[in-house]
Amino acid sequence: MNLNDQEFEIYKQAVEQGSADSCFNLGSMYANRGSDFYHEAIMWYRTAANQGHIQAQRVLEEIKKNKDKPAPWYKRNWLSGLLSKLFN
Repeated sequence: MNLNDQEFEIYKQAVEQGSADSCFNLGSMYANRGSDFYHEAIMWYRTAANQGHIQAQRVLEEIKKNKDKPAPWYKRNWLSGLLSKLFN
């Protein structure tokens, strides 16, 4: 997802309602914004996973498996590619 700042803020507000899907989607948006937002993406994936979101759990498992790989495995292209591979 590649949203402008206004759309991004609307999504952040949807998360306040507690939806696991919204948390996952917000994590994906942060992931697509690049490695500067990696930690925010992980935080929202964890929030969704803790609510039982299967896709978020799969993303976190994949990230954990690759944590020892040298940078830039976690950067935008890798994480975006991971999401595409897992869910398309």
